[in-house]
Amino acid sequence: MINRHCRIICLVWLLLGAGFAFGQSPQLEPATTSAPQIALLTFGPGPEIWARFGHNAIRVSWPEGPQRPSFDALYNFGYFDFNEPGFYWNYATGNMQYYAVAEDPARAFGYYQHQHRSIREQRLNLTPDQAIAIAAELNRLIQPDQRRYPYDYFFNNCSTRVRDILDQALDGILHQQYQSQPTERTLRWDALRMVQDDLLLYLGLHIGLGRIVDQPINRWNAAFLPGALAQQIKQLNSNVLLSDQTLYSGRNLATDFTPRYLAMAALGLITVSVILLPALGRSSRLSFSGTRLWLLISGLAGLLLLFLWLGSNHQAAWRNENLLLLLPTNLLLLRGGNSKLEKLAAWLIPVAIAAAMLLKLIPHPQFNTDLCLWFVPAQLAVFYCWRRHCNQ
Repeated sequence: MINRHCRIICLVWLLLGAGFAFGQSPQLEPATTSAPQIALLTFGPGPEIWARFGHNAIRVSWPEGPQRPSFDALYNFGYFDFNEPGFYWNYATGNMQYYAVAEDPARAFGYYQHQHRSIREQRLNLTPDQAIAIAAELNRLIQPDQRRYPYDYFFNNCSTRVRDILDQALDGILHQQYQSQPTERTLRWDALRMVQDDLLLYLGLHIGLGRIVDQPINRWNAAFLPGALAQQIKQLNSNVLLSDQTLYSGRNLATDFTPRYLAMAALGLITVSVILLPALGRSSRLSFSGTRLWLLISGLAGLLLLFLWLGSNHQAAWRNENLLLLLPTNLLLLRGGNSKLEKLAAWLIPVAIAAAMLLKLIPHPQFNTDLCLWFVPAQLAVFYCWRRHCNQ
């Protein structure tokens, strides 16, 4: 459904909530008699970037009655439109608008099965009033004047919308039970767990996330992942779950996260070698070789992180301490000169590294320890080359 070029913009910023598509909502009108059956549908992760975190939706089913046809719809909050004016700029600045649709479950199931993504259905044991309230709210939220909402990867995504609707109908049971239950994880930890088998995606997401996602979370916040919400419904201390079955078995979810220490150390060794070996030759002048390549890459990466913090509404990217290791001022050293401005940019490297290390002493520091194994040696190598060049 979604074009392949989504990988370019998603490399740094992933979209949490997956299985997204765009299109028109089918015109579905629920019956108004009796009470519907409500079910939480959870779809497993897929191979594409936008599918890595899984997806979920609410199914509303009315059986056929004496004077009414049957009704079966899947309410999905993960739709967006590439053709919307300003789509890419809104994406970059964190002003994405997603919208809800009602779709044919059979068509949706066919898509997820084709993608070899698991389908789990949890039928809820609700009172008629609760079931009708959910159906009415969902029907309201797919109306043209109500369907759009400001999307946020962690705090207002397709899974948290589903969670909030269910919680409201259940008189706040989900919030009451899970708000006070801490986890041993952070938002970063959960996000990286889902992409750890893809090094490029791991790096883009890890580098782009700031300090806010490193605070300990409770189970209520953990429901930004569809799989976590499904487990919470299963473990509710109430008679809410009527049945829980897997309609289709697909790829397994990642259950744990292991930081990429070895890979980052290897990247650090490679980068330092590329920087130092040309400089330690007959000419110590900064050339268009490994040194300038790193200065260019790290400087541009730093500018991007600065933009995400100061120029966007991507809250998860604010206060990003990786800026101390990917300095935008590295770009000032590309000329290889010894001006006052370049001296300032060069000496900023060890000062920034020291600041980054000191920040590790405060409670709940930003987790970038594995990235430090790459960035710190590379930055120190650049600083050494600049000092050696200036002392010639």
